[in-house]
Parts: sequence; structure tokens; C-alpha cells
Amino acid sequence: MAIGLMSLFCQLRDSKTRKYIEEIKQPWNGGVISVNGPELSSFDQDVLFGLLALALQRERDCEKKSGLEIPEINAGGGVESADTLTLRTGYAELARIMGYESEDMKPIKKAIKRLSSVVVEAQTKDAWATSHLIHGAAGKGRGAVKVVFSWRLTRALLGDGSYAAVSMSDRRILPGGLARLVHAWLCAWFASQSGRRSISLETLESHVYREPAKSDRTTRDRRQKLRAAVDSLRMIGWGVKWRGDIAEIERRMSTATDKTPVPLPENPCTIAADESVMPRQ
Repeated sequence: MAIGLMSLFCQLRDSKTRKYIEEIKQPWNGGVISVNGPELSSFDQDVLFGLLALALQRERDCEKKSGLEIPEINAGGGVESADTLTLRTGYAELARIMGYESEDMKPIKKAIKRLSSVVVEAQTKDAWATSHLIHGAAGKGRGAVKVVFSWRLTRALLGDGSYAAVSMSDRRILPGGLARLVHAWLCAWFASQSGRRSISLETLESHVYREPAKSDRTTRDRRQKLRAAVDSLRMIGWGVKWRGDIAEIERRMSTATDKTPVPLPENPCTIAADESVMPRQ
């Protein structure tokens, strides 16, 4: 569940001034998944999930290219095939499924560019391999958008490998970016399963905020907001009980049909079409 469980998407202090992050790491299946790229916010996550949801709804209409046309290099140094899907959509359609109500589409374009610059690396003791989170994107005017998904995301869209599902309708109900970040991380943590798990505000803070708090006041403020974000999960039918700063969360599976696949890695250092890894988003 590497990508979904690492702090790739976080609550940013200032979305206008973003740092370049090197090697956010998450152990996975005997190896390590790491990510390099710009800091990403809940809005960037909205855009990625919106693109994935649209591609899932229109999978038959998406253009599929075989790995013979787009080769990837696996951790052993050989060239292997890696299928990709291309989605053609429009800003208005993407904004609708995201729940984005502004008429200004420039933030969506900027988010797609940021997502295209994210590099995912899988490594074991003596092998490594890299690929972009999104293979590429293009657009024209205020309408048309074309996105080529990486092989990692393509496998999730095709139902291959391991992945978690995030309901976009549930996500649109949640009140704000922090609640959506918490919801997405918990969906990865529960690994598409219903059930009950406990987590402390301290642990949750470490996953949703990349940088440690610099003062006790900041810590108290963050955890107050996190408590409210966890409580908001009741709006989508989840159960929440508190024991001090420990949240007992019961995930009840959504009956919504517009669920976005969030990929998980199985074998972190293989990039062959028949056995590619899928880190969780």
C-alpha cells in the first residue's frame, strides 16, 4: 500500500510555495517504494482521483497502448512491456466528478502538471526501477484534456494487481481537504476491507502532515482539526468512537458505484506487463 500509506498528499501550510520532496519512503513487500516530486495537496489528490474515476467509468473508450509502444525498464535492467491507458475528457467533466465548483480551470491544469512530474522508484537490496506517476498529459483551450496513465495506474484501472477503492461520492460529501486526506489514507490503511481499527491522533498526524509541528500550540491545533476530520466520517456512514486521543474507526463499505481504484504494490521491483507492481494511491 506504499503510495497510499506514505505522505505523498499532505495538508500544506502554503499551497503557493511548494517544496521539492526527495525520497518519501514506504517499506513494502521486502523492498522500498520512494517518491520524488513537488509537494502535493488534497486538491492534487482530487484531480488524480477524478481522472482515475473517469477512466474507470469509461474504460472501454480509453485508448490502450501495449508495452511494445511504451517500454519500461525493470529493476533487473531489461526492457519489458507496460500497458498504458489514455483518457480523453474535458475540464468541466473532471471538475464535476471532483466536486470543484469554480469556473477557473487553471488550478486543475497546474495539478495535472505536478502529478506528471512525480517519479516513483521501487528498490530492493541490489535493484531499482523508476517511472512517472502519470506518463504524460496534453490539452487544448479550456476544454479538451488528454492524460496517459502510467502502467501502475493502468493496472489498477484494469483490475489487475492489488488496489483499494475510494468512493468519489463519499469524498464529495466530506467537508474540506483535510477530511478528504484522512479518508483516502484510511481507505488505503483498511485495504478495501470493512471492519474496525484503532489509531491515535499522533499517528494520523504523522501521515497527513509531512513536517513535524514546531510548537505545542501547533500540535494542539492540528489534532483538534484531525479530530473534527475523523468525526466527519460519520457523514458517509463510518463509525467513530473516541478513547482519549485514540479513535476507534469502523469502516462500512460504501454502496456507491463511482469508486476510484487506488493501486497497491505487490512486487516492488518488477516492471513487466505480466507482473507489474502497483503502489497504492
